[in-house]
Amino acid sequence: MVEAYPNVSTLDLVQVQQAVEEILGRVALAIRFMALFSLAAGAVVLVGAVAASRYQRVREAVLLRTLGATRGQLLRILLAEYASLGVLAAATAILLSAAAAWALVRFGFDAAFALPVPALLALAGVVVALTVVVGLLGSAEVLRRPPLEVLRAE
Repeated sequence: MVEAYPNVSTLDLVQVQQAVEEILGRVALAIRFMALFSLAAGAVVLVGAVAASRYQRVREAVLLRTLGATRGQLLRILLAEYASLGVLAAATAILLSAAAAWALVRFGFDAAFALPVPALLALAGVVVALTVVVGLLGSAEVLRRPPLEVLRAE
């Protein structure tokens, strides 16, 4: 065939496909790394925010307990607060990432965009659960400290 058509080049499509798959694999690895890095940074920010607000939460809990609130009521208040924070964080993250993904798929790859709703709902559940767990663990001191001890310290 090469002798009959000297101006025509032949390509081994298997090698081209392997090269494309290798490049796409590297891109996928980079995206996963960036996602993992973003999650780790978010976790550090969450822990820092809980630690920074600990003193304020102790004072609020002392005030509520002085007014007659039980530990169960304080726990429910903290649970509602951290669950709300988790829902807000998850909704913001999903909206921003979906918008960025849509723009990338639409304008970068000129393809149809499909939103993976089940995966996003699972991610939202994980974010809310993680926020509640980290928040409650960071606020354990709020439930343990007796009001009189805090009032004497001030």
